[in-house]
Amino acid sequence: STESVSLDGSCRTRMVTLTLFAWRDLDDLEPGVACCEYGSAAYGLTVLDTGMNDRVLAYHDCLLRVRDVALLTGKRSWLNDQLLTFFFAYLREERYSHLQEEVALVDCSLSFLVANLSPEDAQAVLKPLKLEEKSLVLFQVNDNLDVERAEGGSHWSLLVFHRRGQDGNSSDSFHHYDSAGAMNMRAAEALASAVGPCI
Repeated sequence: STESVSLDGSCRTRMVTLTLFAWRDLDDLEPGVACCEYGSAAYGLTVLDTGMNDRVLAYHDCLLRVRDVALLTGKRSWLNDQLLTFFFAYLREERYSHLQEEVALVDCSLSFLVANLSPEDAQAVLKPLKLEEKSLVLFQVNDNLDVERAEGGSHWSLLVFHRRGQDGNSSDSFHHYDSAGAMNMRAAEALASAVGPCI
């Protein structure tokens, strides 16, 4: 069963067809229990017999699977790399597409990559994004310190670069937004140091 859902609730927005799933509260599932034992609907839509690796949505550079969407339900909702990448892609391609000349949204995998590269390599990776031409650049920050661990870490925050205004009274600056205070400060500082010379 497929339902059409407006991604931002607006009738003016292009409708995107999504397949959403029904499952019991994930906290109730035992390890190894087949994912077809779903019980309650997510967002009021139901599709039974869907495996956790089944595709939900291929959207630009992002692929969402059942396991990603499942993180948004239950008693403890979480965000992972794929959900955040999708959100930035949606903002970039749909909601704020008219701002692409002024604003850059750098997803979590690219942010993590450049934070762990040499300055020269970081500059080469970021060059196609033309960040030096943007007045606002948003980076997703993760507290993962282990480059060997894909999708590691446990907390997300946002690092924003704001280019000084034309008035000349303000200077370029980074701002870090973290719902847990300074939990990601070290990761944000490392990322700011890595991308600063590139923008």
